Amino acid sequence: MAETLLIRMAPDATGFRDWLLADDQGQAKSPVQVGAPDEGVIRATSRIVVLVPGAEVLLSEARVPGRNRKRALRAIPYALEERLAADVDNLHFALGPAQDDERFPVAVVDRSRMDAWAALLEDRGIEANQWLPDVLALPAPESGAWSLMIDAGTVLVRGGAYTGFASEPGALETLVSLFAAREELPERATVFGPAVVWTSRISRRRWTRRSWERWKSWRAAGRRVPASTCCRAPTAAARNGAACCARGKPAPRCCWPRYLSAV
Repeated sequence: MAETLLIRMAPDATGFRDWLLADDQGQAKSPVQVGAPDEGVIRATSRIVVLVPGAEVLLSEARVPGRNRKRALRAIPYALEERLAADVDNLHFALGPAQDDERFPVAVVDRSRMDAWAALLEDRGIEANQWLPDVLALPAPESGAWSLMIDAGTVLVRGGAYTGFASEPGALETLVSLFAAREELPERATVFGPAVVWTSRISRRRWTRRSWERWKSWRAAGRRVPASTCCRAPTAAARNGAACCARGKPAPRCCWPRYLSAV
């Protein structure tokens, strides 16, 4: 069975964060190892995917008539120029597959950062088959939902096949408020991490400062979401849902968490 080597780069191109081996179904075949893989692992792997910090990559899109990728790659930097803080000549652009509405998904990263990652890989004799922002390594959510994970002080959010963002936990409340103001806040979210809770039918009014502060206090204390707040009513079905939350399993549809669980 073919194996894929997943390598995560550390923030600010300071080195290698960790790596693991996965099978062709995406299931882990080894524990997560800190640092860079050794030469034997690299040589024995048929495919290498490099995950770079999503906080250092802008995911956007641009409309270019036609489906010619070379033409699109020349035109897109200038189509996005007004949205970018840096000069387009100092940025690296990567295109996703053309969509039906003549839009191309685009990943934008500072060219010097891209060169620094490439140099780190070259020093280890690693030739990547694919580069990917870490937010796009989360499971793709259903329509109208988010996939979300809090990892090492960073919130990773995937909103679609080619969309997502990363932020500091303290900035998430502001971002949620902005999405709500633009009526783009999803109704559901799946939270991944040491504890996994399937949140269903989260109403926009529930994303309030009070709920956010309570969630943060629970997370800081290492607590799980109690049944009184996790479920709509103290029914047997609700208690079962809370038990699933405590065991780190997806909660059933009867459990509609009011807040995101601690992860």
